Amino acid sequence: MSDLDMESQWIVDYGFSLHLTWKKGKIIKLDETLIDTVKMGNDPMSKVMGKGSAKIVIRDGC
Repeated sequence: MSDLDMESQWIVDYGFSLHLTWKKGKIIKLDETLIDTVKMGNDPMSKVMGKGSAKIVIRDGC
């Protein structure tokens, strides 16, 4: 994924209600004390650098 893609894209996991972003500024009430790892669907591990809430607006209505 290019840096430009990472600026605007989210990873949304509907099956587990886990949503990931590279943009900390998009997170509301960010708690950076949570440090963990998560296994992605294609097997690599990714570092979790916090937890919070976000409001996601979908432009196409899906």
